[in-house]
Amino acid sequence: MESRTYYPLTPSQMSLFFSRKYALKKSIINIPTSMVVHEKLDLDVLEDAVNEAVKRWDSFGIRLIKDGKLAKQYFTSPEVESVERLDFTNKSREEMEEAFEKLGSKKLEVYDKPMARIYLLTTPEGHGGVFTVISHLILDSWAISSFYKDLMEIYYHKMGKGDYPKDVVPYEEVLKKEIEYKDSPAYERDKAYWEKEFNTDEPIYTSVNGSEFLEKYRKKRGNEEKRAMGSFFFRNTVGHDFILGEERGSRYIEELYRNATAAFNASSLPNGISNISSKSK
Repeated sequence: MESRTYYPLTPSQMSLFFSRKYALKKSIINIPTSMVVHEKLDLDVLEDAVNEAVKRWDSFGIRLIKDGKLAKQYFTSPEVESVERLDFTNKSREEMEEAFEKLGSKKLEVYDKPMARIYLLTTPEGHGGVFTVISHLILDSWAISSFYKDLMEIYYHKMGKGDYPKDVVPYEEVLKKEIEYKDSPAYERDKAYWEKEFNTDEPIYTSVNGSEFLEKYRKKRGNEEKRAMGSFFFRNTVGHDFILGEERGSRYIEELYRNATAAFNASSLPNGISNISSKSK
């Protein structure tokens, strides 16, 4: 029997998990991307390269199982849900883009299932490439681009046109470090930083000079882009535990996502519709 080590979700995964859980469209955390090489590719060789590359990336082996209202994860043999071929010869670029949109909006299951689909691609111009739909729970855009690079180096090596790529750094080791972060000095420093950040609020009084005080305050705190990035950093580091303490943090953040997505979903409904099934693509 396969031996499994179960890991909790990281702070960033927790945000994605709740975003999906309470969204009408379960594809909200899909990352659909394509890579096209401006030459004709041997799709049989490319398929072999895809299968070989997938096995080198342990992120494709991440599986989630239910753990109360949350989930936990383990690593198994790396696989994708499917590898298929898309041929857009004699079709328009618009038809190809429409197909990408449709495939990209189809939900990926998250429990005990591979969280990726890969399509071998022939464009209307006759170029070769791949289109993938991968869950943000297992890879981000930077990692996907690195996977593409690894894939094509394997492909060209099989075609006798280059060296075989170096080994891929196992993500499981990175995941362990992310989890250990909560018991690290860096976590305490981040927590202290955010305690200081939330120690004061924006000025709420008025002035004969209009918004002068508020503008000075915001200028001192940084521009909107910087503040938005700070909010993202907060959410993906100590945020879940900081707001109401470690024991209540995950429950609070779940409630936050439930309310936020419910409000968004309600505002997106046509007039006259007050209730709708959460089942979606």
